[in-house]
Amino acid sequence: MNADNRKEYRSSGNLYVPVMLMLILMAALLFSGCGEKQSVKMGSAGSGGIYDTFSHALAGEVNQSNAGFEIDVRTTAGSEANLRLLAEGYVLLAVAQEDLAEDAINGEGLFADGKNYSGIKAVAGIYDEVCHIIVRADSDIQTIDDLQGKTVSVGEEDSGTEQNARQILDAYGLTESLYTAVNLNYADATAGIADGSIDAMFVTIGTGSDMIRALTESCDIRLLNIDGNAAERLMAAHDAYGVCTVAADTYNGQTEDVTTVGIKALLLASTELEASDVQDLMNTLFNSGTIIEETLPEGTVLNETEAAEGISIPFHDGAKAYYEKKGIGVSG
Repeated sequence: MNADNRKEYRSSGNLYVPVMLMLILMAALLFSGCGEKQSVKMGSAGSGGIYDTFSHALAGEVNQSNAGFEIDVRTTAGSEANLRLLAEGYVLLAVAQEDLAEDAINGEGLFADGKNYSGIKAVAGIYDEVCHIIVRADSDIQTIDDLQGKTVSVGEEDSGTEQNARQILDAYGLTESLYTAVNLNYADATAGIADGSIDAMFVTIGTGSDMIRALTESCDIRLLNIDGNAAERLMAAHDAYGVCTVAADTYNGQTEDVTTVGIKALLLASTELEASDVQDLMNTLFNSGTIIEETLPEGTVLNETEAAEGISIPFHDGAKAYYEKKGIGVSG
């Protein structure tokens, strides 16, 4: 090889190496980008509750799936906060009571503030949140009418439980002037029942609640029925309510069925979340076996038909497409 040929070879080699390096780097960037998933924030509630355990179980399953996004669970104050965060776009997924979601979309109740909540859509009904009214078994309170003149915990201020409590008491003709309402969280309310500093407490929660079972270890309790004409008036005025039964022996010392009312806990999505992502989410929700169901109240089975049944707010486009593939019609 003569000097001229060697010079030509070195020159073309110097061009060849940088070009190859550029191609390798571009390919590496391309493939690394393909591996990244969008992070989607999900509003749950306080640590240890059903909303919280459900949200983390769902996130765990989605994050291990082939979905094009990952769920980042955020602790919130519960239903009302989740609905506001959804409307603001801070979270794109959340869990909330159906009655509060309905109020948000209609601009009523706690949401009569003139803001736009139309971007909140239903994905699925998850389980029934049941209205429990708890008194000590040794008290003279046998019915809701007997709460007149008593001290009653109606739940934390602006909570779903408080709204349910006031609506139920109003249906029985018990205006606030006829009882003493106190706003206590569940821990303080159960302590108040145990030590007798309050006469009754409302709690909207899935049946078989560990919190209520723990209370029965401190004192014997009685659950009050929500039934008859008052229950009919309640359900006529607020269509999110439905009849529920707390089966006998759900809690220690509860020897008979208790008739009450309940409201669905909903999985909700913002309209900002892509329809394809919602369908991926639902594939995971309904096809993860018992892993997610184990976080829900006893006996809960997740299936598409029940998840779509009786929901009073419009469904997300992705949810509609998913249900349609299953032969289930839902509202838009």
